[in-house]
Amino acid sequence: MFKYFTIFLPPALFFVPFVALAAPRDFISLVYFFISLINIAISIIIALAVLGFFWGLTQYILSANDSTKIEEGRKVMVYGILGLF
Repeated sequence: MFKYFTIFLPPALFFVPFVALAAPRDFISLVYFFISLINIAISIIIALAVLGFFWGLTQYILSANDSTKIEEGRKVMVYGILGLF
């Protein structure tokens, strides 16, 4: 336990001033910060949905003879499309 404490504490203490200096100065900059976080989260969700769709498409194409895997691939594709909306 002490080994992990000595490994992770110095880098964490190194980044403390950067976090403190990055604090927003007024309410408007705080709002813009949260808007940018939301935009990043939405981009990641869309990327995961597209990745899921293509994963399902790959499962659908590669499992030509197995009907259960075809159905599973179809479900993953539908979930990927629903994730986009």
